[in-house]
Amino acid sequence: MTPFADEGDTRKVQTAVIGGAGSDDPVFLPYDHDEFDLFLRGRSRDDFYCGTLLGGCGKKLSAKRYAEKKCHFAHRAPVHCRRTANGESSADHLYIGQALTRWLAGQNLRNAKASYRTVEDRPGGTVDFRLSGGRQLIRVQMARLGLHPWRREAESLAQGADHVEWLFGPDSMLAYDRVESHGYAIRVECRTAGVTREVRIGTQLPGNTVEWTTLEECVLTRQGIVTPSLVSTPQGIVPRGSAGATASAASVASTTPALSFRLADDTVAFTGAVARTDVNSDFIRDLDGWS
Repeated sequence: MTPFADEGDTRKVQTAVIGGAGSDDPVFLPYDHDEFDLFLRGRSRDDFYCGTLLGGCGKKLSAKRYAEKKCHFAHRAPVHCRRTANGESSADHLYIGQALTRWLAGQNLRNAKASYRTVEDRPGGTVDFRLSGGRQLIRVQMARLGLHPWRREAESLAQGADHVEWLFGPDSMLAYDRVESHGYAIRVECRTAGVTREVRIGTQLPGNTVEWTTLEECVLTRQGIVTPSLVSTPQGIVPRGSAGATASAASVASTTPALSFRLADDTVAFTGAVARTDVNSDFIRDLDGWS
């Protein structure tokens, strides 16, 4: 890839929205001119906006192709925009909101809709989904927030909902406290992949290791989000392989009645039942409590 000059012009941005100034449909303009051509394939040059959900002015943007410096969106003169976040991660809250909306639809929650809140000067400081008439809440904490203010906010949200599921963005340090209190925390981040930003889900475990996966590998249960690194037990969601998961599996095994099938001679007989502790056994397809 060609090294790029740093233009230093804050009017030049890497992300926009399509469909209108208030749209939540983000696009990322790749830096490289070859990927620029791929990005524009099938698109209209006249449908990019400095979206208000990005903290922008709502005006139209032009996609600029360069060979010796970064391709970027540029405002059309005259420019009166106070948008402060311009880089490749500046629309990540919208990418995350879109990805969760699609995922929730796959969990039989087709009416779920993201709402975005500005925290201090950060657009999309939180991404919220209110489910079950507002009694269930998924909150993605994108903006940095102090521990004590967050604890007060978490307590306030919990008082008004039956369940609050927390996801923590890359700029949030609150996941460490969540690991201390719950044994794990769910992280979310975006990475550039060609002409888009891909959403990844991470499970932060004791020791601060993070195991990453995709939303497609996660399921929503009545207890919350279960990733491949977690398992749902009668006592709640716990890390796979933890003492709680092992004890739950042992309890299930000890209470499962033995099976015995009388088969014809010269056939194979199966006796005993093996308890399943994989996430698939915990799928809850009837999500009435979340719909």
